[in-house]
Amino acid sequence: MYAKLVISSAPGQYNDFARDIVRLVTSNNVTTALLSSSTWNVTASVIVDPTPAGWSYVGSSVNTETTSPAAVNTGVLGSTIPTPTSGAVVDQLLRWIIIAPCAAPNGSKNKYVSIGSQYDHNPAANQYKMTMTLAQSSTSSGALTNQSYRKYFTPDQGASQAENANWGFYGTGTYHLVANARHITLIKEGSHIQAIWEHTSTDLHVRYGITPAIHYSWYDTGVGAAPSWASGTGVVAAGGTGSSGAWMVNVTNAATGTVYGSLNVAGDSNNFQTNGVGQPYLWPNLNKANTISSTGTSRQLVSPFMFQYYAYGYPTMYVTGVVPIYMCKGGIGSAGDSVNVNGTDYIYIPVNAALGIAIQSS
Repeated sequence: MYAKLVISSAPGQYNDFARDIVRLVTSNNVTTALLSSSTWNVTASVIVDPTPAGWSYVGSSVNTETTSPAAVNTGVLGSTIPTPTSGAVVDQLLRWIIIAPCAAPNGSKNKYVSIGSQYDHNPAANQYKMTMTLAQSSTSSGALTNQSYRKYFTPDQGASQAENANWGFYGTGTYHLVANARHITLIKEGSHIQAIWEHTSTDLHVRYGITPAIHYSWYDTGVGAAPSWASGTGVVAAGGTGSSGAWMVNVTNAATGTVYGSLNVAGDSNNFQTNGVGQPYLWPNLNKANTISSTGTSRQLVSPFMFQYYAYGYPTMYVTGVVPIYMCKGGIGSAGDSVNVNGTDYIYIPVNAALGIAIQSS
C-alpha cells in the first residue's frame, strides 16, 4: 500500500491524522474515502497503490473506539486531550493500536504499533502532533506494555527547548505512507521519517520470544556529523533531546540474561552513537558519492538497512530483504522517481537533505 497524503491547511488537532493512518493500513479497500477532510486535502491526496497492507485493528484508548475507529470526520476533537497545567498531566496520548504477525520462524510473534495524537506544552512549537511507537503488546483499551520511545514536553522545560518540535508529525506538506505486513513507513517529504520495520530473526529472537522489529526515526539533515540522538527509552519528558534513533522492545541480553523493556540502538554505552559509526547501514552518516557503471554511465550508490547489537550477543539483523527498502542519498530525485536496484524497480522518496529511501509499495 502506498498513499501520498497532502495537508494544505494545518488542523487544530491530529486525532483524525492518527485514525486515518490506522484506517489505511487496516483496510481491504484502500481509497481516499478513508481520509478526513478535517486534516487532509482529500482531492490532492492519492492512493498510489491500494494493495491492502495486512494490519489489523486491536483497539484504542478512546473508550468508544475499542472495537473499531470512529467513522471518518466523526471522532473526538482535540479538546479531549486536556491542556496541561503541570508536568503530571502532560503525558496525554490518544492512541489507536494495530497489529501484524511476523514472518517465520517467528510467525507466533506480533508487531504492535501505537498510532497516537498527543499534546506538548511547548509554547515555541506546535503543541498537537501525531506520533508512532512500537510496543511489546497492547490491550483493546490501548494499555501498552513496553513502548519503544515517545517523548512529551512539560511546562517546566520552557520555550527555549524548541527542539522537541522535531518529534512527531504535524503541519502542512506532503506525507508518504508505505506499508505491508512487514512494516509501516511514514515520511514527511523534505523533513523526516518514522517507521516500524520488521527485520530478520535470530536464534535469540526465537529462544527468548522477542519480536524481530525496530522503531526507526531520522530527523537530522546533516551527513557525516553526529546527529542529535534521542537518548531515552520508553515514554519520557524530553525537551532539548534529539529525535533520531532506533529502538527494540523486550530484548534479552544473551550474556547476562537481563531483559530490557526498551533498548536504544543509538544511545549505548559502547559508543554506538558517535557519528553513527557503530551502525553505518542504519544511519546516513557516510557521504555517498556518485559512481559509474562499467560503461561510464553515472550511477547513485544505495545501501541496505541493517544493524547489529554485538554487545548484547545479537548478530547482524537485516531490515532490507524483509522490508523492500534501501537507503539512498537525499536530493537525488523527486518523489515517485524509479530507482533500479539489481534489476528491480523501487520508488524514490526524499526524506531530507541527508536521506532518501528506495522502497516498493507492496
